[in-house]
Amino acid sequence: MKYRRFFEYYAIFEPNEGSDVLTITFPDLPGAISQGDDFDDALYMAADCIEIYLKTSQDDGEEIPEPSTKEEVERIAAADPDVDDFQVVLVRADLKKLFPELEFLEDAGQ
Repeated sequence: MKYRRFFEYYAIFEPNEGSDVLTITFPDLPGAISQGDDFDDALYMAADCIEIYLKTSQDDGEEIPEPSTKEEVERIAAADPDVDDFQVVLVRADLKKLFPELEFLEDAGQ
């Protein structure tokens, strides 16, 4: 099986009250959630989260969700009554980083 290598999704980064920890969610990837100790760690963890989610989805033959636009993700976050403060961040995931043994499609758009 050949895998798509690169993916980009917008994530919602929410600060946890009283700490630098950020909670990361992906409206396009149900159940995908992570956290990071600071922004740089959160960005790294967000990419890992996408990579694991999408590799599992591809293994299971599930359809890969199309990414929403930044504006759509901002609307989703703003409409959530549990979200007070947030930042929408584009996260680029490279499945080869976590799964170098896999065979990847040459064209990431396939």
